[in-house]
Formats: sequence, C-alpha cells, structure tokens
Amino acid sequence: LNRQVLIQSHAVYHYEIYGHAFFKVGRYILGDDEGVPIYFIVIDCMRLDQYLAIQPYIQELFDEELELYFSILPTATPFSRNSIFSGLLPIDIAKRFPEYWVTSSEMDNSRNRNEHQLLDEHVEDLGYHLDPASKYVKIFNMEEGNFVLRKIETWSRENLVVLVYNFLDLLAHHRSRDQILQEAIPHEEGLRAFTKHWFLHSALYEALKQIAQQDAIVIISTDHGSIKVNRATQVIGDRDTSTTVRYKEGKNLSVNDRHALFVKKPAEFGLPSKSIVDNFIFAKDDYYFVYPNSYHQYQRQYNGTFQHGGVSMEEMILPVVTCRTKKRR
Repeated sequence: LNRQVLIQSHAVYHYEIYGHAFFKVGRYILGDDEGVPIYFIVIDCMRLDQYLAIQPYIQELFDEELELYFSILPTATPFSRNSIFSGLLPIDIAKRFPEYWVTSSEMDNSRNRNEHQLLDEHVEDLGYHLDPASKYVKIFNMEEGNFVLRKIETWSRENLVVLVYNFLDLLAHHRSRDQILQEAIPHEEGLRAFTKHWFLHSALYEALKQIAQQDAIVIISTDHGSIKVNRATQVIGDRDTSTTVRYKEGKNLSVNDRHALFVKKPAEFGLPSKSIVDNFIFAKDDYYFVYPNSYHQYQRQYNGTFQHGGVSMEEMILPVVTCRTKKRR
C-alpha cells in the first residue's frame, strides 16, 4: 500500500469518490471517463481483513487498487457513514443541516435516513450538477438485493449510483444474541471465512459481475469495522447516557482511563453535544462498557461478541478500493 497519509471518513468522498468522479485529480486522472457511471458501494461494518478475504474475487472481475483510511470516532454508523456521504464531521452536519441530524436511539436506523440528501448537498457544495441525479439504494435483504440486480443494466447510463449493503453489520449485531452464530463464528478467522462464504453467494457478488461487463468505475468502502471484545470495564453515568457498549455519550461519566479514551470537549473531535456538560468515552483495545449493577449480565451477553464504536485498529483502519472494469485498460 503506497498511501502515505491515511484520511478520515468525512474526507473519503472529497478525495476518493468525488476526487475521482468529478475533480479527476491525483492518481485518479482519467482523460476519457466522461459519461462513465461511478458505483460507490458501502459495505457496512466491514473490517479490513474481511475485505482481504474477498479481495481475490474482486480482482478476478476488476483491475483493483486498495488504499486505507481512518474512520472518525465513534466508529458507529450514525456518525461515520453520515460523515462519508456529507463530507463533513458530525458537528458540522448538525450545524449546517440540523434537519438531517437525527438524535434518536443509536440502534435506530432513522439516524441514517438522510444519507441521500446529505450526498446531494455535498455534490452541490462541490459545484456539480448531476443530470441524471444520483441513485441511492440501501440493501437489507434478499428482495432489495434482487431489485439492484434488475436495475443494474439501466444504471449504465447514470452518473453516480450509491449502494449500501448492511449484511455484515446485521451479522455482527445478531451474533451477539444468537448462540448458533456464536458457534459458527467463534473468532476472527471464523468471521473472515463466514464473510467469504456470504460474499460468494450474495446478490452483491452478482451485482459486481454485472457491473464488470459495463464501462464503469467502482469504489468499495465501509464506514467502520468491528472488534471482538473480551474484557469488561465499569462505567458510571446518568440515566440519559447512551446504551452502546463501545462508546458512551452523556453527563457525569466515569471510567478507568486506562481502558477508555475520555473526551471532555466533543467539539475538538468534531462531535456535537446535547449540552455543555456532555462528554464522550470510547473503549480502547478489546474492552466494553458495563454498569456496576448489571456487570455479570453484560458479561454474559457481550463477552466474546463483535462490537464497534470504540478505538482499535480493527474498527478504525478501513479499505477504500478503486475498481476499474477490465475493458477500461
């Protein structure tokens, strides 16, 4: 990998997606890509090693180039994926587009319901007018995956098509509650093997095969990774503290600073806060947060599960992959 400086997720569009599709700068200069569709595929919650497990199959279809970037904190979809599409840090999204910054529960998909609008705002900020307009599709299930397969041929005349695949994120969350999945994916090696098996039988793989027949460019990336958590660390907070186990947002937070990064001034990390006394904490290494009165319950529920939101290489160092169809040689 020859990238000297890793970039953060809010810059992925500017330097990797729109840097390629519109600015044509740096190493993505292509003099003949006028009218060529750009597919931006976001695979939610994909670790770098998970991508490496499917990389050989991508390389069979495309001329592939892998680079890396850093996710922002927290390494969680409501923050990192909104930053990717907007090209902004969360604090700037909340300031510029308060109508798009939803502050509901962390597990509520509504916090990412405005991604397409943020994407279009970003395009306008960059001074471009897309005609036809960008296409944006989220894929949660087989029916939605099959819808994409039916539409790909018609998308060969589009400017920008964004596809968000949520399977790996759903897998990580369901594994924490499903004994069968825990036995099927007992460790990181099992996660990579499961990812490979899923990909080879997925609608995503079939979609990539179809795109490979077009004169197109594909960017594959993700918003965050995950880490297998094995050590509990106690946290104290009020009843309004967020419920996630790798990061917390709230007032009067207390935690062992050897196990967590304590952010007293969220704005310095590009994060909005609900009040001037709100703080963030991010679990380090393979720790996860538990409350003293629920310590053993949380241990039984979360020990050995894959989680995200905190500070670790597995969650933060992520792939950005440029794929050129082989007919573009």
